[in-house]
Order: sequence, then C-alpha cells, then structure tokens
Amino acid sequence: MIPFVIGAIVGAAAVVAVNNNEKIKKQVTDGAKKIKDAALDGASKIKEKIDSKKPDEETLEVKKDD
Repeated sequence: MIPFVIGAIVGAAAVVAVNNNEKIKKQVTDGAKKIKDAALDGASKIKEKIDSKKPDEETLEVKKDD
C-alpha cells in the first residue's frame, strides 16, 4: 500500500511540474540570478578586505630608507 501512495505522490508532483512549466522556469532563473548576485557581492567584499590589508607604497618606501 505504501509504494502505491508514494507513486501517486510522485505522479501528482510530476503533473504539477508539467502544468506549471513556465512558472518553474521563471523561479529557477530568478533563484540562479540571486545566487550569482550574492556570489559576486561576496567576492567583491573579500577582494576589498584583501586590498585593505596590502601595505601602502609609502609605507614600503619609508621602510626602505631606514
């Protein structure tokens, strides 16, 4: 009995997915865009942190003179 119920649920989910094809495509596309934007934002924050920890050219020149 349980395999029949599971099969019916999977079948119903497949029918819903086929009937809402455009809506699902839009949601997947929007989700992918949000993930891409978040990744780019995170990468830029990491780059800013790395750049802020690099020594300045002036600091390097002062150390050379000492």
